[in-house]
Amino acid sequence: NPLNNAFVSTLVAALPVVALLGSIAFLKIRIHNSALLALSVAFLIAIGVTAALIFLMNIVRSKPSSSD
Repeated sequence: NPLNNAFVSTLVAALPVVALLGSIAFLKIRIHNSALLALSVAFLIAIGVTAALIFLMNIVRSKPSSSD
């Protein structure tokens, strides 16, 4: 559960499939081009989620501890 929310993680994981099927059905793109589009969407999601997680980990690490 990379996004700490099962529903949001499921929606994000479904985006490449939606891009693939939507581009075939609604945009009338050829199947191999639709597959490349879905691959690109999956790649961008992977990069975005990884970058967000790294960013959040750095914020958590950089907070000063509030010990008295």
